[in-house]
Amino acid sequence: MTIVGGYYAFKVPKNEAELTLNITYIGYESLEKTIKPRQDISLSLDLRPESEVLNEIVVTEDVNQQLIEKTQMGTQKITSKSLKTIPAMFGEVDILKVIQLTAGVQTGAEGTSGFYVRGGGQDQNLILLDEATVYSPEHFFGFFSTFNADIIKNTQIYKSDFPSQYGGRLSSVLDVQMREGNLKEFGGQGGIGLISSRFTVEGPIQKNRSSFILSGRRTYLDLFEPIINKQLPEDSQMPDYFFYDLNAKMNYIINDKNRIYVSGYFGRDKLAFTFDP
Repeated sequence: MTIVGGYYAFKVPKNEAELTLNITYIGYESLEKTIKPRQDISLSLDLRPESEVLNEIVVTEDVNQQLIEKTQMGTQKITSKSLKTIPAMFGEVDILKVIQLTAGVQTGAEGTSGFYVRGGGQDQNLILLDEATVYSPEHFFGFFSTFNADIIKNTQIYKSDFPSQYGGRLSSVLDVQMREGNLKEFGGQGGIGLISSRFTVEGPIQKNRSSFILSGRRTYLDLFEPIINKQLPEDSQMPDYFFYDLNAKMNYIINDKNRIYVSGYFGRDKLAFTFDP
């Protein structure tokens, strides 16, 4: 084939009775042309632009859509994805510190997890974990919350006019929902931070029908405390302290509208001082 100035020329053996040309170009419809190469011929072929009708694209924003469709006021939803985009203290993602950054919420002492909503007291907030009331959602005198970010699915905070099924508090409702676990395959994730380490494992019990998730978190300051205290004078000894959390959940799907789940939480703080007589 010879190309000169955008024109194409090629030779065809005389014994070929017919020859089919296939002409294609990006953005144009393909064209097939059958010729009989009995003598030298010149062809001028035009390609038609290819048009394709795309489906309609509708761009919406979740918060504004909720305001239009629902009459519930003073609510805000925080997903697990948004938790990962917010800076964390010492590498520890804390849902209660994320709540402190929302409108209408004030913090207590610097660095602590306590929050005050629209002038209410800290003890006037109803905090739920999978619909179970959490009475003391804090570790280490309030500097860390009891909620492991790896197992949180959604968090909904009601700052005013909360639904009637939530009772017993005057200021706000914080509803934390745990993940159900992967229904299709086994998996795990973990992390090592300056304060604590964590690990989560999940997977199906019966594929596409039931699942489980298990997550744990523990600090390890107590492991280094003896080594540090050897370098300190007796009147400046560090206390023996650690905390840990264990979360577990099993989920069973009955049908499209019904499911059963069982979830549990266990946590502990240990603080000990050694006094020499």
